[in-house]
Amino acid sequence: MVDYGERMEARQALFEVVVEASRYLVIRDVGDWNEQLTITNDAEGVVRRLGLTGMIHGGMRLFYYDSGGELDELVFRQKHGGPCVFLRYQYCPVQDHRELEVLAEHGAALAADNPPAGSKRG
Repeated sequence: MVDYGERMEARQALFEVVVEASRYLVIRDVGDWNEQLTITNDAEGVVRRLGLTGMIHGGMRLFYYDSGGELDELVFRQKHGGPCVFLRYQYCPVQDHRELEVLAEHGAALAADNPPAGSKRG
């Protein structure tokens, strides 16, 4: 008999922390995608696990390098100390995590320059 609970756990995204700061976290996909899900395909689980471990919380931003090496954001929310919940993917206007300090400081101003969620870069 197959234990689907164990099987699903084995298929979660595998990632490493690139930058841990007070206002944001940057992670990178490192999985063997024949064995694990990508961060993109396991966004809900990644956000949930990072929230449960206390690595992210409301007011932070979560950026990730996807399996293709592009830097984007997983937008999430946390209400009243509850669990972190994935909301959507967001295009990231920077190409390097070292630029994120500026983004974290001035995110509201830069967000107006972002294309709509789900749009492709040209």
